[in-house]
Amino acid sequence: MVSTLKVSVRGTMVLPKRVREKFGLKRGGNLVMEETPMGLLLRSGSKGGPVESYTPARLAEFSKGERELEAFLKSRTR
Repeated sequence: MVSTLKVSVRGTMVLPKRVREKFGLKRGGNLVMEETPMGLLLRSGSKGGPVESYTPARLAEFSKGERELEAFLKSRTR
């Protein structure tokens, strides 16, 4: 499903009711927003637990893993 969200002057967005119901999102609930090479990724939020804040070293580790995975997948499709 693809939806277009409008950002208000205050920076708020309204998720469609169907999406809120499907993912059990309630008023005051949390979503995790992650920047990715393809844009923003929204995930159902934590249940009050900690959300990891990535250090530059950890981000570099993720990037290295993604490059290795991409190389592996390319080698498998040849």
